[in-house]
Amino acid sequence: MVYVLSKRLLLLPLFLFLNSYAQQGNYNFNNFGNKSILLSGNVTGSVEDLAVGYYNPARLTEIENNSFSVNAKVYQLSKLRLKDAIGNDVSFKDSDFKGIPSMIAGTFTFKNQKFAYTLLSKSSNETNLNYTTITKVKDILDEFIGDETYSGTIQIKSKSSEEWLGLSWADSINDRLNIGFSTFVSVYNEQGESEFDYTIQHSQNTLVASYKNKVRFEQTTYGVFLKAGLNYNFNKATLGLTLTLPHIGVWNNGEFYYKEVIAGIGPDKDLLVTDKENNLKAARRTPLSIAVGSGIQLGKHKLHLNATCYSGIKNYDRIEIPTIPQENKPDIAFQLEESAKPIFNFGVGSELYIHKSIKGYLSFATDYSAYISNANLINLNSQSKKDINFSQDFYHFGGGFELKFQSIQLILGTSYTRSSSVFSKPIEIESDLGKESSNITYQQWQFIVGLEIPVFGKKIQIK
Repeated sequence: MVYVLSKRLLLLPLFLFLNSYAQQGNYNFNNFGNKSILLSGNVTGSVEDLAVGYYNPARLTEIENNSFSVNAKVYQLSKLRLKDAIGNDVSFKDSDFKGIPSMIAGTFTFKNQKFAYTLLSKSSNETNLNYTTITKVKDILDEFIGDETYSGTIQIKSKSSEEWLGLSWADSINDRLNIGFSTFVSVYNEQGESEFDYTIQHSQNTLVASYKNKVRFEQTTYGVFLKAGLNYNFNKATLGLTLTLPHIGVWNNGEFYYKEVIAGIGPDKDLLVTDKENNLKAARRTPLSIAVGSGIQLGKHKLHLNATCYSGIKNYDRIEIPTIPQENKPDIAFQLEESAKPIFNFGVGSELYIHKSIKGYLSFATDYSAYISNANLINLNSQSKKDINFSQDFYHFGGGFELKFQSIQLILGTSYTRSSSVFSKPIEIESDLGKESSNITYQQWQFIVGLEIPVFGKKIQIK
């Protein structure tokens, strides 16, 4: 009963929050800083805005005047399209318009040493979905001979956020070589909840059966990220290198709740199972990464090159969930595991001189998914043993203009992200529903307006 109904009810809402999980396995999905966004983050060796502590703290020595930056939210339009979603030639579309993570940053000098502080909303995703259907299906239950009418409701909630608070320091080794270090305190939280409620009524009498299932988990992690950077200045170019160490966990906590009810089928098949676990052992792992980049002056124009290598992550339990014992039945087991493969991302950006008061920006960057397996809510509900891996490779494009009007600087631009892949459905699809996979196309537009105005001798940047 449960499995057959899940085939029809789980599929559509599953796709709607697919993308939130996919983006957690991509390390270059969000960028920060006015110019750095337009350059698609290809600024390891050439960052010039106050995202310097994030991209390469050694470049902090290149910022002459202390400044303060408040980056308001950049807004983005996202579109998701699925071909053959629940049958051949049956498509499904969804769109979303929202703000993306923001940044507050500033620089200061203390005892002739250069420092920067940075507050980043590193990531933020939230999905709330409800889906209801009423369908007549033949012989769902062996216990009810003939046709039955069922109604089902699915509610899925997914929410994750990560905030970084950092302090950066930089110094000059000589006239050309600079070093810098950044320490970021990270606060990470992820919550997932699904609730399934099915009711079946026999078409010819008053026999009624129901199934209810609720699963919820939450993970909270406090940790530290450490970055070290180098910057070398040539006559017509700059070269930068940044090493980012894996996440250092300081405090981790997991919670889990499960409830399953089957009623109305018969004494031998009716069921009630509940379990609530607090203070579970949890972990969070991220890769070691090395980024190298260069800013090359070509006359009045500038070329930005960037490449980043990420290490893999061995399979581990995000939350260690104990099994739930049952009398005369196998124990109920849950897995919330994650692993990642090594990947290599690269990109290029250009800074084009148009007029003494106008510059243009164009850029491209890859953003390959590192997931081998990922911890997600649907895996907790899957009836099969196979891992449901939401893995997408993204490609980012950026472009815009920098306009100078005496003491005011205005930045206008946009970025475009696209991904297309084939997704294997997490359930066994019956032959009348067609293919066992769906083609996914994801598109995203970000719209950026940056304004820089000197106030009290300092520059305030507002997106």
